[in-house]
Amino acid sequence: MRLRHLLATTGLTMGLALPTVSASAADWAKVADALGKSGTEMPGGIYRVGLPRTDLQVTLDGVQIKPTLALGSWLAFQPMGNEAMVMGDLVLTEAEANPVMQKLAENGIEITALHNHLLRAQPSTLYMHVLGHGDPAKLAAALHDGLALSKTPLGITTASTSSQPPAAAGGQPDQTTTVSGSSQAPLAGSEQPARTTTTSSSLQAPLAGSEQPARNGTATTSSQAPAAGSERPALAATASDNSQAPAAGSEQPARLAIDTAMIDRVLGAKGNAVGGVYQVSVPRAETIHDGSMEVPVAMGSGEAINFQPTGNGKAAITGDFVLTGQEVNPVLRALREHGIEVTAVHNHMLDDQPRLFFMHFWANDDAQKLATGLRAALDKVNVARS
Repeated sequence: MRLRHLLATTGLTMGLALPTVSASAADWAKVADALGKSGTEMPGGIYRVGLPRTDLQVTLDGVQIKPTLALGSWLAFQPMGNEAMVMGDLVLTEAEANPVMQKLAENGIEITALHNHLLRAQPSTLYMHVLGHGDPAKLAAALHDGLALSKTPLGITTASTSSQPPAAAGGQPDQTTTVSGSSQAPLAGSEQPARTTTTSSSLQAPLAGSEQPARNGTATTSSQAPAAGSERPALAATASDNSQAPAAGSEQPARLAIDTAMIDRVLGAKGNAVGGVYQVSVPRAETIHDGSMEVPVAMGSGEAINFQPTGNGKAAITGDFVLTGQEVNPVLRALREHGIEVTAVHNHMLDDQPRLFFMHFWANDDAQKLATGLRAALDKVNVARS
């Protein structure tokens, strides 16, 4: 009798409707409305919002940094049944860091890291990593209120009216939005901007040969695949996620003044041109978790490499390598042996499995020389290989 009762109870429990993990559960339209900026749904139902610091004019070693090279704030929402987890990286000036931090902490957003990515940059920028769990619209509102204490561009977003797909944010599919109005957020204490948003619903695919990403969120096909018979294995590449789309109204470059086919060939992975920068993202072989939640590439778990052409075959490079503890020094030595500066080593998460360290780098030199050095470093990392 007791056994029958136990089985009946177990069956009843198993039969209860459990929350489903879906984009509709998170209701991304409400997130966009609360945040004041809309984004794009990525593979796995992740909703990613790009917040490029187009208001900042940052230079390093005589190079003016494009937002897509190293100034791309972003937030990514992952559904958790009827709730969501949000992770992100906010680019802030030194004066903005503590007011934003205080407001976010007051509103229940966790700060998981605050650090530099670059050295000698003027003005100096800091990078604040954030984490939150709960109702997605409430998380977005809390993040909006924190960002409003910075000059991060926020405002009304409108549907794209261009006949071509808009620039994808960090290699995302082409369902994005453009930003109208001022490039600066309101100052602290001022009224909040209107938060109504609409998203583009264009069904037109990119033109043949376009550098726009495919709509499934995977990396675009480069003009040239890695050389056949190459001694180095090809690496699995995903659409770049580490940087954001250019400012509203900017045009996609017809072709970068850099040999992107060479970069693909040397790195063994295919990149994507976004906002005047060539971005390559390579996933790690392991599945990354933060606590019990999986952290896919769209939430910042992939090796990220950016090239910004600086003329005469040269490029400025930056990004971050995502490394286990055993990989840190082999990668550091490989970069330094090829003349690439290591500018920071730190965490981005607090409860990640495996434990990861993020190594940022910088150089401005011959693009092929730098690609060779970066490949030497990638060969020390347990990345996915195709």
